[in-house]
Amino acid sequence: MTKAASPWALPATVQGKAASVCIADRALEVVVDKSTWLHIPIELVLDVTWTSPTLSIAVVAPRRHLCHAPRVLSRTQWTERHKNAAELEPFTFEAQHVDGEGAEWAAHVMQLAYHRTRPQRRVLIICNPFGGKGHAKKMLDNVVKPTFNAARCTIHVVETKKRGDAYRSCESLDVSQYDALACVGGDGTLHESLNGLACRTDAAHALTLPVVPVPAGSGNGLFVSLHGTAVGFSAVHACLSAIKGVPYTHELMTVTQPQDAFTSAYSCPYTLHGVGPDGRSYVQYYSFMSQAIGIIADIDIGTESWRFMGDARFELGYVLSVLRNRPCPITVEVCFGPSGTASRADMYHAAKKTPERIRESPLPVEDAHQLLRGSVLDPLPTADVPLRLSESARPPTDDTWTRLDVSVSSVYAGKVPFVSRGLMAFPYTCPSDGLMDVLIQDQRTSALQKISATLHGESGDHIFDRGMHYIKVHALRITPHPNTPRRFLSVDGEMVPYAPIQVEVSPLRITLLTLSDDEWSAPSIRAHTIQAHASRYP
Repeated sequence: MTKAASPWALPATVQGKAASVCIADRALEVVVDKSTWLHIPIELVLDVTWTSPTLSIAVVAPRRHLCHAPRVLSRTQWTERHKNAAELEPFTFEAQHVDGEGAEWAAHVMQLAYHRTRPQRRVLIICNPFGGKGHAKKMLDNVVKPTFNAARCTIHVVETKKRGDAYRSCESLDVSQYDALACVGGDGTLHESLNGLACRTDAAHALTLPVVPVPAGSGNGLFVSLHGTAVGFSAVHACLSAIKGVPYTHELMTVTQPQDAFTSAYSCPYTLHGVGPDGRSYVQYYSFMSQAIGIIADIDIGTESWRFMGDARFELGYVLSVLRNRPCPITVEVCFGPSGTASRADMYHAAKKTPERIRESPLPVEDAHQLLRGSVLDPLPTADVPLRLSESARPPTDDTWTRLDVSVSSVYAGKVPFVSRGLMAFPYTCPSDGLMDVLIQDQRTSALQKISATLHGESGDHIFDRGMHYIKVHALRITPHPNTPRRFLSVDGEMVPYAPIQVEVSPLRITLLTLSDDEWSAPSIRAHTIQAHASRYP
């Protein structure tokens, strides 16, 4: 193939004008009348098709707010996910070329654009059309479908009508028919879909289907944890992950609660059940993000009617809850196990070592639904002396359970760093360390101290605030005290019965997709927190 001045340049006509379409320095560039009309990293090329003499090129690129403004996005901007990269949109343009070299050029560009993945993936889309007060349906029609179609993906859309539909769809899904599952909605849609896959007898296999969060809710914690805060809630970035992302695995958490707590007030779509030693039954399900009780749950669940406010609902709800200053009378027991810790210094040093572990293959799962530390109905081998938490606290390193000596305002536990765009609740969480992070806010701290913690939430520095206890554990049990006012209890932002709950890291792992190796390098979102904390822990 004859090449022009730039490597792999193709003389052509674009919009009736003389042009050069070329690939150089891992970027696609289109020059029209000697002016740059388009410049984007090769990763943003979705499809190139040659039907002589027409070359159709589908890409995602920055929006053009002015009719004649060029679409230019540098590699640095794309790599760092600058805000202008968050305004990407898909579009297709055509170039006319008559020398017969278009087929070879198109094949070369597609090879570069999909150097780690196969093009034209088969994608199942589960959409909660009511998510974000109808925003999810608009996003599906205006962004998600056009982006997948531009990449010539095969898509199948399931729109849910009521709670439990996503769960039932995934419970019976033939995962061999798809390469990715895109969930258009909030974290609740993800919670249902993942539980539908995890409840199956072939759960370990079903969960190898990569799951992609497409943000259309108010929290979207998993999406923010994957892509960072700079891109906002960009559905195009989510679609790119489904189209080109490479897989890695991430641990789930197993949750058990007494079955008799699921009264008519709480619908129970979960199909896994077991029997405790006292003959009572329990319900078993899975959590990918978080569990909360106290102030945090009051924000998650108690502000549902404020969804129209977006992220602001969480900040306002937190301030009002702090001013109300209601105690949360519960007993908190944890199993630190051999690798749990109460030392932030230990967490910092462990976090620096995790990137090479992220792509480890999951261990074979003999019993996918095995409870490693029993159910919520099992008696606990609890140490006699409660543990008072501090940076220097030395918890037991065996499988003994420890009751925590703390007055609780809220308990928050989870496995992803961000739970919303403004709160990196768990800055040292790791996808595959076998531990869950637990954040406990002391009731005895003043309202001013509690409110000041919100100033540090986005950076993760709130874990150093007075009255905040941050630990890593293998398992957690929370028992509300009897005869006390009922509060909210949330799992992945969804309301569950206000009843005893036990959570442990599951042997099951979900599969997620990332656009670059450093996007979740334990993850890059946490990297700036690790850098900021380096002076504390040299």
